[in-house]
Amino acid sequence: MTNNDWINIEDELPPKNHEDYLVYPPPDSHYNDGLTAEHYKGEWIVHCEDSHGSWSRPLENVTHWQQLPKPPTE
Repeated sequence: MTNNDWINIEDELPPKNHEDYLVYPPPDSHYNDGLTAEHYKGEWIVHCEDSHGSWSRPLENVTHWQQLPKPPTE
């Protein structure tokens, strides 16, 4: 993928709900890199898992998104 694959959310939103996309939050977010989030009814939901369990929360201020790359083939 190239940098040109990023789509500004002001230009276009993902075509499907309940799918994961690569998203990019603004620089002032506590996330500092792209991450995967689900798009659902106009909201971005990030799903996380750590040693304490799993959780989901809305991710605000997403600025750009793109399709996830296809998985590698053997």
